[in-house]
Parts: sequence; structure tokens; C-alpha cells
Amino acid sequence: MTLKEDKSIFDTLSELTDKELVLRSHYELPYESRSFKELMKRYQQKSFSKVMSMLKNEDDAKDVVQDIFIKVYNNLPKFKMNSSFSTWLYIITVNTTLNFIEKQKRKPTWWLTDDFEMEFAHQEESEIMYIMGKGVEKDEIGECIEETLDKMSAPDKKVIELRFFEELDYNTIAENIDISLSAMKMRLKRAREEFRSKFELNCMGE
Repeated sequence: MTLKEDKSIFDTLSELTDKELVLRSHYELPYESRSFKELMKRYQQKSFSKVMSMLKNEDDAKDVVQDIFIKVYNNLPKFKMNSSFSTWLYIITVNTTLNFIEKQKRKPTWWLTDDFEMEFAHQEESEIMYIMGKGVEKDEIGECIEETLDKMSAPDKKVIELRFFEELDYNTIAENIDISLSAMKMRLKRAREEFRSKFELNCMGE
């Protein structure tokens, strides 16, 4: 294969959806890793940013991200796509980081207070992070998130995934689901409330 032909394959991969890349990876791994590398390219920086927000240490974050993508590589052929790839990766990212924190005998910064309203009132994403850390064993977090999402209405589940797992901005989400910006904000507010309520009911026994 020529260099030009090789480059054209990667150009084509960049046009595929996450789901298409995952399906290709099911057939390719472990003998070929082009599709997996494209997924890494798309999500490595997002994963690093998430880990950094929890660890506040660049060297540790780099090590954890490496562990995350080793886990993704090993488990991708078994991923059944019951949720989006970004949601699945987010769960692996959080669980792997929590495991690292436990080994280091440290706690993530978002566990330093029980006062959610005062500490996180202006940090939208931390609402989910907060309830993930309240009374739920780390090994159960991923399962609880997926179960909670499965119990949500399809429109609310979609907007939660786009905002928190794919980390899209408001305008992009509104365009993606073809509604006005104001309507999207209202839906996101409702979806966050639904997620928290169902998460607490399903996973915290409240």
C-alpha cells in the first residue's frame, strides 16, 4: 500500500460515526487497529481533560488516560453498543480515575463538601459528578449511570448524553436535536432533574 493510499484510508475513517468505527473495530481487533486509533484521536483530549479535572496533576492524568485506552482496547470487541461510545468511555474514564484515587489514598476535589448547592451551583457538569460520588460504591457507578439513562425518556436521555458525555455546547446541541436554543435549555434543565431523581431512587435508595 502506498503512502497516499494509506492516508486516504484515515481520511475516510475520520468521516465515519463512532458507531461505525466501533463496528469496524469489532472485526479488526486485535489484528488491525486503524478504527480504534481514530476513536482514540477523537476522544483522547476529552478523556485527558476529564481526568485532569479530577486529579489536578498532569503526570498522573497522562498515566490514567493511558490505562483508560488500554481498557478500551481490551474491551471494545465486547462493547454491545447499548449506550453510545462516548457514554461508555465516560464511565470507563470515571471508574479508572476513581480506582487511581483510591490507590493513592486521595479523594477527588468534588468530594470535599456535601453542600452541593453552595459548592457547585455554577458548575453544571458537577451535578452529575456530585451524585455519582454520594453513597454509591465506585464499582457500581457505571452500572448505575447506564440503568438511570435507560429509564429516562428518549429526548431527555439524548440531551444528557450530548451535553455531559459528548460535551457539546448549547448551540450545537440545539442544532443536533433541531429545536431552538431556549427550548434546548429547558429540556436540559428537565433532563438534569430527571437524571438526578432517578439516580437517587435507583442507586442511593432515597
